[in-house]
Amino acid sequence: KDVLIEVDPSVGQVPPVLAPPSVVQEALANLLANAAAFTPAGKTVVVWARAQKKGVVEVAVRDQGPGFDPAVLRSLWRAFVTRRPGGTGLGLAATLRSLRKCGGRLWAANLPSGGAEVHFTLLTAEGAQGWPGGLAWGLVCAAGAAFILAGKGFGALLAR
Repeated sequence: KDVLIEVDPSVGQVPPVLAPPSVVQEALANLLANAAAFTPAGKTVVVWARAQKKGVVEVAVRDQGPGFDPAVLRSLWRAFVTRRPGGTGLGLAATLRSLRKCGGRLWAANLPSGGAEVHFTLLTAEGAQGWPGGLAWGLVCAAGAAFILAGKGFGALLAR
């Protein structure tokens, strides 16, 4: 099915985050795959980002699907919990674990207008100062309308 992935220009306005490229890739790949699976053909999945507070960047993926069943929403982050046909229920659990190791968070909410939005945060270099994880990975930057990642081809997926 054809689903449009739109990268909001806000993505290019956030400061660089400190995390291994694989963590950002994993988070975006899982969230985009889930959003596309539940968004009807011809509709749009939107990725946006903002500097949430000093030292933290928030990224969100918004779909136009049916939203989360409230009972599933509470257990969404547990391994083997899935609503996606053919899904294993491992993607979000693994993503949460990876983000937490980097000082990040992951959460989801149903939108009043329909659909769902899944958010994650990561620390900037400023936010990582004094963090017990001692972040020492290279920068993963947001520039223009696409995430620039060290991984092969992922920036092209998010480019307009």
